[in-house]
Amino acid sequence: MSKRKWIFDIVMVILGGALLFLSLPKPEIPLLAWVSLVPLLFAISGKKPSHAALLGFLFGLTAYIGIFYWTSYPIAMYGGIPVFLAITFMFLLVMYISLYPTVFAYFVVWSKERFSLSEFVSVPIAWTTLEYLREFILTGFPWGYLGHSQLPWLNLMQILDITGVYGVSFVIASVNACIFLIILRIVKKRQNFPVAETLISVLLVATLIIYGLYAMRREDKIVKSIAPITVALIQGNIRQDLKWDPSYQEETVHIYETLSIASIDYSSDIVIWPETATPFFFDLDDTYRPRILELPRKLNAYLLFGTPAYEMGEDDYIFFNRSYVLSPRGEIIGRYDKIHLVPFGEYIPYKKILFFVDKFVYSVGDMRSGTITEPIETNVGSIGTLICYEAIFPEISRIFARNGASLLVNITNDAWFGETSAPYQHFSMARMRAIETRLPLVRAANTGITAIIKPTGEAELVSTIFTRSVIVGDINPNNRTTFYTRFGDIFAQIVTALFFFLIVVHLYSIIRLKLKRSAVERKKK
Repeated sequence: MSKRKWIFDIVMVILGGALLFLSLPKPEIPLLAWVSLVPLLFAISGKKPSHAALLGFLFGLTAYIGIFYWTSYPIAMYGGIPVFLAITFMFLLVMYISLYPTVFAYFVVWSKERFSLSEFVSVPIAWTTLEYLREFILTGFPWGYLGHSQLPWLNLMQILDITGVYGVSFVIASVNACIFLIILRIVKKRQNFPVAETLISVLLVATLIIYGLYAMRREDKIVKSIAPITVALIQGNIRQDLKWDPSYQEETVHIYETLSIASIDYSSDIVIWPETATPFFFDLDDTYRPRILELPRKLNAYLLFGTPAYEMGEDDYIFFNRSYVLSPRGEIIGRYDKIHLVPFGEYIPYKKILFFVDKFVYSVGDMRSGTITEPIETNVGSIGTLICYEAIFPEISRIFARNGASLLVNITNDAWFGETSAPYQHFSMARMRAIETRLPLVRAANTGITAIIKPTGEAELVSTIFTRSVIVGDINPNNRTTFYTRFGDIFAQIVTALFFFLIVVHLYSIIRLKLKRSAVERKKK
């Protein structure tokens, strides 16, 4: 292969990677996602699978550096780690996630070579499968998917209550493959225009649009038939470098008390503070605990807030990232311990292997996962709580919905990430949980983004980041069960089964061929 051709291929995959990260927050230009895979497909077309894999890896590096550059920020800013080491950690994460487009590129070229499988079939199957697998492998990290890019176009996202985000990713990948085939025919001046692929692509997009219009109208009617409750969301805007300073505890409690009392005029039914809003152990504190227990009585409302907690284990203390719900009488009526912890932030995964690794962010100690998946029952609804990172995992909100939750609450502290794209990416994924379950979701964030999210994913009364805010609005709790809530990622599982079926068929053919050759050799002897 000529040097000029390699340079062209490298430029193409870098372009494709850039289109992918630009389609996500920020700047969030959704149209770019629909052509982001096209340059990569041109670059790998006609290549050997191994060469395609290298180009896929470069595509991933470009895309995921743009998406995940912010991971170095909390490590360097709050982890006490030199900047170059923080950047190294970011590169390690990016290199790991880049393995997925590496496999994608290899599979597309290999399936073309082995089965003469059209890119229109292999591209959506491979891309969707690898996104789905990324939700589980190595603790899971379902962040920066193709489908996440389309939230500005809510009509296209309503299918989430059936297929989850993977349905949207599948359609986007299919359209990318179709555009690639159309351009390929034009460039090579072939007569066989991909009519079937074009019609199917148009049908898939039309399905998203039509179902989206129908679903949004349906949801508006349903919401109007449900009695509302009033929610007050408190954004304290506590700086991360002050949050755990003992001398700032009084100021922190005062800020949340003052902002909460400001919501009294709205007769709120429930007041919600962010993750670890109390920077002390609420269970054991004698100074501020009585004041917080008294606050719901003043507000005549429920109070939900986040706090660190610990219990004594057999050999040592066990720490939790916890939320409590207090009744209007100031009584604790429920608690929830975070189930899906942040790896390397709240605990060290595979600790026996990674014994030399320490957490890169400050916390009270290695956290333990909670086990409670039942919503907390109140007079204003059954509350399913998602703490911070949990909002990116659809499985947790589905479990709450199946167990009877009538509203979802996401409490978080995105102060770790400063003014990067991370808070906006995190917020966009939280909105998807509302669409999937058709439950209202309210989000209280320490430094933003705080908002009320309708079952259609529409965000109302959205705060700006790094401002002190009180957001008060109405939501309509309901007890519904969507297809996605009941059956989960069955769409992605079917696609994944097709992916592995092709691999198994290939392996079977290889084994069968070797057995035939062995039999022939034995006969010759």
